[in-house]
Amino acid sequence: MRVLRERLEHYSDRTSIKVVVAEYNAAAKRYRVTVEACVLLRSYVDDIATTYSSPGAYDEVTLPPEGGSPNRLIYARVDGAAIPGSGRELTTDIRYPISAKVEPWASCEVEYQVSFWMDEESEWNSSTPDLEPHIAAYGYRVRP
Repeated sequence: MRVLRERLEHYSDRTSIKVVVAEYNAAAKRYRVTVEACVLLRSYVDDIATTYSSPGAYDEVTLPPEGGSPNRLIYARVDGAAIPGSGRELTTDIRYPISAKVEPWASCEVEYQVSFWMDEESEWNSSTPDLEPHIAAYGYRVRP
């Protein structure tokens, strides 16, 4: 029965993710980002409690500039209760595995907030998409 409880899918009734550029260090060409997320999970299984698991990780984040705020897992909570590691300072990897028991026909709120530095030159979450391959797929050319 344990395996079945871990295999059943949970539904997200509500998901919110807020990303804020909290600070910019021009000398180091780095900016500090804060990510706050909240997911309300719901189980529609009516006869057994299920287990939700998430690895929770941000890998290869940039070290803070000299004198800058540290990279940090500000909090991670399940139904308001802090999970181990909440509030700790980190270096280049932020890990906060989450496991939550969801009762039959019930909901469970999972939330976290992290703050970390990103290098301006190698930022992996680019907001400037390379559209040329998409345009070419439709048989058009990009003007020189």
